[in-house]
Amino acid sequence: MREEVKVIELDRSEQGAVLTALNDLRNKRIGEDKSTNTVDDLIEELFSAPTKKVKVRGGDAR
Repeated sequence: MREEVKVIELDRSEQGAVLTALNDLRNKRIGEDKSTNTVDDLIEELFSAPTKKVKVRGGDAR
């Protein structure tokens, strides 16, 4: 049986927002004395994810 995997593409600002949200969640879990293993793994995946260059037209820039 194959595991279903979701793939998303993030630009720099979106990646920063996701990282901030994950870090906030991690800090909350630390404050609650709960495990941060899952959040730590997600942060590591975010930083180790491959990048690709895409052409951006003038009107498509964010």
